[in-house]
Amino acid sequence: MKSNTTQDAAVRLMLKFPFWSELYYTMTIYDDPDCPTLSTDGRNMWVNPTFWAGLTLPLKIAALAHEIGHKMLLHSTRRGSRNPMLWNIAADYVVNASLPRTASSWARAGSMTSSTKACQRRPSTMKSNRSLSNSHKAQEEAMGKERVKRRRRNRAANKEMATMIRTTAVLAGLERMIPVRMTSLSLTRRKEILEEISRVAATTPSPE
Repeated sequence: MKSNTTQDAAVRLMLKFPFWSELYYTMTIYDDPDCPTLSTDGRNMWVNPTFWAGLTLPLKIAALAHEIGHKMLLHSTRRGSRNPMLWNIAADYVVNASLPRTASSWARAGSMTSSTKACQRRPSTMKSNRSLSNSHKAQEEAMGKERVKRRRRNRAANKEMATMIRTTAVLAGLERMIPVRMTSLSLTRRKEILEEISRVAATTPSPE
């Protein structure tokens, strides 16, 4: 439901940072106990009342400014098909760097970061330093696994391309065009060589 939970910080935000306050009043605020901290989709903001009550006034102001920063920079609409977790973390760094100097220092003190698991709408949350560290660790592990998978796919593709080059060259009688050091060639270069062999083979008369 619509909420006045953030009104105390909103008034102070208007006095300290009027421009950011203008953007705040274009958003609809909702209480949401299921959202661990705060979240926004650029049009609405969801706030966990229990979490909010535990913040100091400076951190409340910083929290609002942080969410408004996501709206101002169109983070929700610009994400597109990008990895949500990576996008949220990158967006939070940008937002915190864009905050007014005082609010930025408050934001750093409160470890204002994003989490795709916090609220599924367009997550922007404030987390403790410890949970932030755990989140980054999990993300690094996921990225490491993805890099391993990517390397395996690349190796398989390189191996398949090398086989195609050798087979095509042998069948066309163009063994001379097989690179001596195949392993040092990139996948792109291997594709170019295969295309070149195919062109030569197409223009070479078949032996009678």
